[in-house]
Amino acid sequence: MRKTVLWIACAAALAGAAHAADTRTLSAFLSNCKKDSAVCRGALHDFILAADQQAMICKPEDVSLREAVGKTLDWLQDAVAKDQQLADGDAEDAMFAAISTLWPCPKPPPEAPPPSP
Repeated sequence: MRKTVLWIACAAALAGAAHAADTRTLSAFLSNCKKDSAVCRGALHDFILAADQQAMICKPEDVSLREAVGKTLDWLQDAVAKDQQLADGDAEDAMFAAISTLWPCPKPPPEAPPPSP
């Protein structure tokens, strides 16, 4: 359910960034960011906010959404610079990879095994 809500929010965010015919690739998304920074940052803002509210990431409270957007955009640009193949990948997948790498949630401790009879 959480992922469904996040993907709906992401789709809405990316729809707002759709100045070109296709912004589904990371390359197209980043290209649009150069053309319209406000729309790009708005899409990332909504994506991060949805993921944070759904507890899919654990962004520290002292990191503002504005700062998170900048860090995410930097991460995406650096990732493409290091591996050009990522540019042809899905923008939403790349955004989720960025934010889950930047602000991962701690893994819960393993459950204790059931007592033996």
